[in-house]
Amino acid sequence: MNFDKRLLFPGILFLGNIASAIVCFAGGDWKRGLYWTASSICIASVSA
Repeated sequence: MNFDKRLLFPGILFLGNIASAIVCFAGGDWKRGLYWTASSICIASVSA
């Protein structure tokens, strides 16, 4: 299995966005949680 270095930074951004969404949802801020979820989906769709 080969590791593609070009996916490292988008992967870090994706994980950061998912973590932000979890924190927002846990805190009850549904609008920001949805924002971070949508942002992670955009990053995943562009880098895939």
